[in-house]
Amino acid sequence: MKFKVQKYFSSFSKIFLYFSLGISAFSILYKTNSTILGFYFTLLSIQILPSFLDLGIKSTVHSLPKSNNKKEVLIHLIKWFIRINFTIFIVLLIFNQKFVDIIFIPEDILFQDISSNFLIKLSLFTSIIRSSAELFSQYFYSKRSLFINAAVDTITSLFILIIAILFLLKNNLSLTISLLLISSSIIPLILYLAILLIKSGGIKKFKITYEVIQIKNVVLNLKSNYLPYRKLNLQFFILQLSTTVLTNLSPLLISLFADYSTTGSYRLFQLLFNALNAALLGYYIHLWIDSTNFRELRPIEQAIKKLSRLNFITVTISILFGFLIFKIFPNQIGLNLNYIFLYSIISSLTFIFGSKQTLYSLFLNGVGYPIYTFFAASISAIAFILSSIIIRNLNLLELVPISFLIANVIGFITIKHYAKKAYKKIKN
Repeated sequence: MKFKVQKYFSSFSKIFLYFSLGISAFSILYKTNSTILGFYFTLLSIQILPSFLDLGIKSTVHSLPKSNNKKEVLIHLIKWFIRINFTIFIVLLIFNQKFVDIIFIPEDILFQDISSNFLIKLSLFTSIIRSSAELFSQYFYSKRSLFINAAVDTITSLFILIIAILFLLKNNLSLTISLLLISSSIIPLILYLAILLIKSGGIKKFKITYEVIQIKNVVLNLKSNYLPYRKLNLQFFILQLSTTVLTNLSPLLISLFADYSTTGSYRLFQLLFNALNAALLGYYIHLWIDSTNFRELRPIEQAIKKLSRLNFITVTISILFGFLIFKIFPNQIGLNLNYIFLYSIISSLTFIFGSKQTLYSLFLNGVGYPIYTFFAASISAIAFILSSIIIRNLNLLELVPISFLIANVIGFITIKHYAKKAYKKIKN
């Protein structure tokens, strides 16, 4: 399949994935309220937590340059990935209840046959499975096999849609949330394993290959502590720690700085623009590899110029989306129209600045300067936390989402500076 066609399919699959997540969120909101929806979004956020503790290995797999020893490097990276995730699993086994005690659970969040504690633990343990699926995803991105990742996203989306429809028919909230957590973790991993099985010749020809045996031996050999690209791994790791604050952990942070109701209401808008951002990333993800190979900033700047022409459309879509939410869910949301429109404007402007940050980060990560992306993301995260604290202390809980806009504007200005700085370095 032509690479350009793969890019379109990749973008479509990302939009479809967030569309399915949006339908599942709307179905939960329709049957319950924004508080329970906010709790569900927080569970998804918790599911991401262990994923960024892999020492940057997944991102390094994505960024591996072509070389004769690439297979050997991959084996050692997978070795450390397995060791790290096994350690996380043991820690969760011992301390999972401690983590559950940290999460505030409102009294009005009641489930039929599954406790809230169980859902939090399920979110934690499925996070390891989700992280493993993400490793496969990064590997196929490095091979420029966008079609495979797009196919996995599309099938996963279908599972989520089916679960959402069944919830509307059966109205079993606890079972629905459990299945949604499983669909975002176990289903993708099963699909990737099936694809590898097919690529290896099918069940009849499948054997424990030499590479698998070698990985097992390396993992169990505790004297083998070689970690390729340590400096790059470390840069990606600290980058993940900083970027996770504003991306994957945003529902958890809003619930901590405000409440679950605000989380549920604002996250609906984030889902819309996360879908657009994921489509953007799916279409332009090749710029990461291209930056590694060609080391040019011009393709990034051309992509940003194209996106800037769509700013008006982005804001218009957001306002119409906000009006639609207000009309469909007037009782469940619990906010007046002014706040709904405020959230729509905040989310659209956040997307505009955030998408440009994403493109600059592809360049910086591709040319070997993820440390600069880390600097920009850290400054952005600090701005978010400080502004959230100030807004909370002013007792303006519904305005906490403004912190995302402040953080993304500051992050865009910072990362643009570092991208130009990195480009000068590699050209001199």
